[in-house]
Amino acid sequence: MNKQSVPINLLDKVKYELNQRDRFQYFFTYYIVDGQLDSNRLEEAVDEVYKANYKLNQRLIWSAGRYKYVPYDFKRVFHVMEASDEEVDNPAAWLENQATNCIRSSDEAPLIVQLIRSENRTLLILLHHHIYYDGSSAYALFNQLIGFYNGERPELLTTLDDRDVLKNKIPKRDSFSAVRKCFFVASHLMKSIYYLSSLNAVRKIYKHNSFDKVCYRSLTLPLQSKSDVYSSNSAICAAIAKAFLAIKGDLTDQAVSIAIPANFRNANQQSLFGNLVYSISVKLENEDVNMMAQVVNRKTALFKNPYREWAAYQLFYKLTDRKSKNDLIKTFAKISNKHHFYVTNLGDFQKKYTSFFKACRLRSAGGFNFPIQENYGLIFTIVPYGEAFSLGLSFDERLFTDKEIERFESELITAFEFLEPIK
Repeated sequence: MNKQSVPINLLDKVKYELNQRDRFQYFFTYYIVDGQLDSNRLEEAVDEVYKANYKLNQRLIWSAGRYKYVPYDFKRVFHVMEASDEEVDNPAAWLENQATNCIRSSDEAPLIVQLIRSENRTLLILLHHHIYYDGSSAYALFNQLIGFYNGERPELLTTLDDRDVLKNKIPKRDSFSAVRKCFFVASHLMKSIYYLSSLNAVRKIYKHNSFDKVCYRSLTLPLQSKSDVYSSNSAICAAIAKAFLAIKGDLTDQAVSIAIPANFRNANQQSLFGNLVYSISVKLENEDVNMMAQVVNRKTALFKNPYREWAAYQLFYKLTDRKSKNDLIKTFAKISNKHHFYVTNLGDFQKKYTSFFKACRLRSAGGFNFPIQENYGLIFTIVPYGEAFSLGLSFDERLFTDKEIERFESELITAFEFLEPIK
């Protein structure tokens, strides 16, 4: 492997600092399949993924007043265990009981693959370290893993730092690009000043400090295809918000603030590997769920304008670039303090998994996040597969009682029933 420098994205630094202060900054995807995956072939495929992605063979450190990646040989990145059908069907139990030990034994590797097999089916869990990459990159790594397992030559991934990504975002041939950039940066700067100010107060229900347990729950629901007025992702976010307000609305003045990550890559840059996301903030009042879905759709659609998207990422870059370690965390805390929870999507609504591991059929899929993000203890993780999607809940055990979780699940199903029929 040739030596090369590894670009550092700003979110790499943020996640590194959170990792030092909180629990491990991992997120998880899992796949339950009918049939047996060949453990030897899968281990070889994991090894090929590591060889194909130089950043996976590095560790981010703080040294001599700066962040840098240094070569590191991670061990124990692939694990196999035998289990019952019941254990295979309950990935949340493995995460609650075994994930921490698995992460420690690998020395906090960027990608860890856990294979859990019963006589009839297999549970495949991928543990992704957020210091190194985001959900889009995790999805790309999974496709690489399938390709190497099936004996194919999958698409290779590349890395760029934030400055180069920003430089390549807007076409150079656009003669108005400089004027448009200035306009949108100024517009977003004014919005950000208000957004981070005390005028934009959010009535919180959670105060971050030390705690003992992360809880995981998973729901499977039929996929809401895109309607005439909002996307599937907007519909899901609105249904989550509606159910959340049914449980906690009296504590939040019947309003909720959501952080929704957005992928900064252009359509032709999906092979970029790293942390290239920013957050879109959406505030919702408690009203008809269809109206809430339209608000989410309208807010997120604004960022389909490449100049607006460029300005949002540029502002995030400027707010955090060259900050001291403490200032970096303070800035992130200010941002996260404006939200009640975070909704992330670790899949693709258009993909039907026509390409999958040979001799295996996908039964279900899902994902979870560790919920420690400074000032909120709740993250929802969407993983679409086939004609359904999984919704993973990760939360501080102090946030919900068992009865509240049961009621949330019931309210969520009700909210989906009231969404506009698919057209």
